Amino acid sequence: DLPLLMQSKLLRVVQERAVRPVGATVESAVDVRVISATHRDLAAEVQAGRFRQDLFYRLDVIRIVLPPLRDRLEDLPSICASLLERIAREAGVDPVPRVTAQALARLARSRFPGNVRELENVLHRALALSGESEIDLSDLEGPDTGLADPEARVATPLPLPAPSTLTAARREPLAVPVPEAQAQHADATASGPSRATEGDGPRPASAWDASPRFEGPLPSDLAAYLDAVERQILEAALLRYRYNRTAAGASLGLSLRQIRYRMARLGIHTGADPAEPASSP
Repeated sequence: DLPLLMQSKLLRVVQERAVRPVGATVESAVDVRVISATHRDLAAEVQAGRFRQDLFYRLDVIRIVLPPLRDRLEDLPSICASLLERIAREAGVDPVPRVTAQALARLARSRFPGNVRELENVLHRALALSGESEIDLSDLEGPDTGLADPEARVATPLPLPAPSTLTAARREPLAVPVPEAQAQHADATASGPSRATEGDGPRPASAWDASPRFEGPLPSDLAAYLDAVERQILEAALLRYRYNRTAAGASLGLSLRQIRYRMARLGIHTGADPAEPASSP
């Protein structure tokens, strides 16, 4: 990604094994081993004129090709264990949970287009939602995990109705099941003096009008907004239960490990001293 001019400077460092620090007038010799990594095809970048050919051949001495995660699924157990150990250590979770055989089998069926980074995000979420000492299949599944079975995503095509049925359907309104509370709201709205009709401008009274709406301006950063709301709720629960994390977590439906994980992620410390570590009594 460096401009060609900066690539020439880097080439000189590799070639001459000398650097000149900022503000210095003489060069200093360096004795280093250069290990570079890239996810691009540097040979194609050379052909396109975006990477210097001489720098490419200077770096391309011993090439080690790392296949993507989907092509080395036999390493999945050891990679999961290593990632979980680091994630648990950063979140203050002890002991480190293990991944069950069923969960590993489910992970092995994923294509992982995001490679190891995607696996790390999946394990982050599973660790936050699991309250047990192991991560099971139920901790991985969900509509927002990206691990849905490819076969389950293919919907069974519906049989086409006969032409006479289509003609009748155009004359009859479509019957859509609506929850009871929304149906009552729709009936009350439709029976009022200001009942809307199709083409009058306002949206007709329907179940959509009964859906909850967000009051106030929409946040420009949803993730930061949700983190701020979660931080306020956790701090209020901790204050109510005199910073007893077990009781505060139970009041919110969280296990001790889950509330410790969230406190570590949001930077919430127990006690009156903000610098006090979260693991202090």
